[in-house]
Amino acid sequence: MKLFALLAKVLYSSIGKTPMIPLASRLSPLATAVAFAFTGNAAAQTIIRVDDDAPPGGNGVSWSTAFSSIEAAFNAVVPAAPTVILVAHGVYRPEPPASGNSQERSFTYDPNWTDVRVIGGYLGIPGGEDPNMPDGSPVRTVFDGSDYVDMGSPIDAALHVVTFPTGGTMASNFNVSLERVAVTGGRADDDQLLSGADGVAGGGILIRSRSQVLLDTVTVIDNWAGLESSMTGVETSRGGGIFISQGQAPRSTVMRECTIRGNHAELGAGIYHQAVSYTHLTLPTTP
Repeated sequence: MKLFALLAKVLYSSIGKTPMIPLASRLSPLATAVAFAFTGNAAAQTIIRVDDDAPPGGNGVSWSTAFSSIEAAFNAVVPAAPTVILVAHGVYRPEPPASGNSQERSFTYDPNWTDVRVIGGYLGIPGGEDPNMPDGSPVRTVFDGSDYVDMGSPIDAALHVVTFPTGGTMASNFNVSLERVAVTGGRADDDQLLSGADGVAGGGILIRSRSQVLLDTVTVIDNWAGLESSMTGVETSRGGGIFISQGQAPRSTVMRECTIRGNHAELGAGIYHQAVSYTHLTLPTTP
């Protein structure tokens, strides 16, 4: 609850001030085409539900049988099947790998997914599926990469809380999204670059996907790239909140009504955009 309160306080106390990158008033035709390119055939979609309060053994088919982790829902996705993953209020931490560096944990999208939306803000058990209900605040579905202790063992902060990796097939009709969640606690501080150049880039969200990526009503707050003490690694740190490098079109990232705040890096503390990929940011109109 303290994390929810902090996110809500930071977000809502600053409405109307300039440090935010929020509140779209309109989209360009290209952005509209990308943002709404997901399948319109609801009957063909697979719906998967996630609630951190769900009991073990769920299958994601209903809220009463929801998965309790994001990883379980991701593992249930059939790459070629249009899928919507509904995520209830709660704090979701990327699970560490079975062996190796616990920093190497992230909510990683499969590069072969063709049409997958991940949407937070749901009431979950025993509520319904309407994110616009009174408690449907997007800052109450939190993807948290910060360090913690699990059964006495320290778990390092995640290098990237959410990752849209490269790989798979480059196709203009591949669409993935992250919607109505808060992303926080990422620490891309691998100054030895054991993870390559990305070790000091994209603490909150790392985007290298060949797909069309949509970030909609996402709050990216308190993520770092580089060392917190000196902000200097072996290589210049980039994109504490979001790092984007997708290569050539038709790959693109569209951001709508997002809040990017309180992130840290040497270059592009909030967002760092590299190479020739296309990114469309919807910004508020001038009062």
